[in-house]
This record gives sequence, C-alpha cells and structure tokens, in this order.
Amino acid sequence: MDRKGSSMTKAKPLMGYVAHPFGGDMLKLDCAELWCAELSLLFSKWREVKIICLAPWIPLCRHWPNTGDVRSKGLEIGKACVMASDILFLTGGAFLADRATSALRGGMRDELEAAKAAGVRIVNLLDIVDPTSLRVNDYRSRYILGQVESAHQARILDDNIHQGI
Repeated sequence: MDRKGSSMTKAKPLMGYVAHPFGGDMLKLDCAELWCAELSLLFSKWREVKIICLAPWIPLCRHWPNTGDVRSKGLEIGKACVMASDILFLTGGAFLADRATSALRGGMRDELEAAKAAGVRIVNLLDIVDPTSLRVNDYRSRYILGQVESAHQARILDDNIHQGI
C-alpha cells in the first residue's frame, strides 16, 4: 500500500546487462564501464521506465585471474546474471574486427546464447563505436529507448500473467 492507502504496486526497474569484449585487456573494462555510465545517463532522462544497467563481470575481471577454473566460474556467474536480466546490451564494437553477432567469441557469445535461451531482449549496439555519442544522437537514443519500452511492456504482460490478471 502507498501512503494514501492504495494497493497500487510500484513498477520494478528493468535490469539491463551490458556485454562487452574483454579478452584480458584492462582498457576494455574501462570502456565497458563507460557504456554502463552512458546507458544509465540516457535512461535517467527517461521518466516512463526505470532501468539499471549492470556489468557484474567487470569487478570479477579486475580481480580474478582470467584463466582456467576461475574464468569458467566467472562465465557461469555472467550467464546467470544475463538470464536474470530483462535486456542484454551488446556493446564494444570498436574492439571487434567483425561487428556481426555471428562473429562474437568467448564470453560475449556465451552471454548472447544465454539471453536467447532465456528469452531476454537483445539490443545490438555493436555498430556504435563511441558510447558518448548517445548524448547527441537522437535516432540511436530513440531506437534504444524503443527496445527498452518493448522489454518493459513484455515485463508488465509477464507480471500480469503470473498474478492472474
């Protein structure tokens, strides 16, 4: 119940998982953090839907060795986070020779497959080299916001089905 005694439920924010190439390169972690910041800035201006942009793999990559069992455990955690998300943002095309999703390798490929298997909406931003361009590119911003709105509508429908509405 809210302060006025209404049983209105507050909409939960959407969870957006930010995927980005890593390959052991710490510079790529900085770029992935910039993507999280720029997407969060974009969504902070949008009042209709709240979204939290996360890349929980970043601190793991900063502090865990990128080898063997530790790497495998990190990838498992990443896939679990993707499957718990509403949206998967594919970013970091500046670091890829081929920006087609079919050319993704390693962790990003695993994250993409996990998203497909879980029915998570996929927003391909691999063609954007500079995430700060979202501040001035209205066409790209509207495209991203439209994808998020679709994910939001799907979440509402799913919530209503689970509540028997």
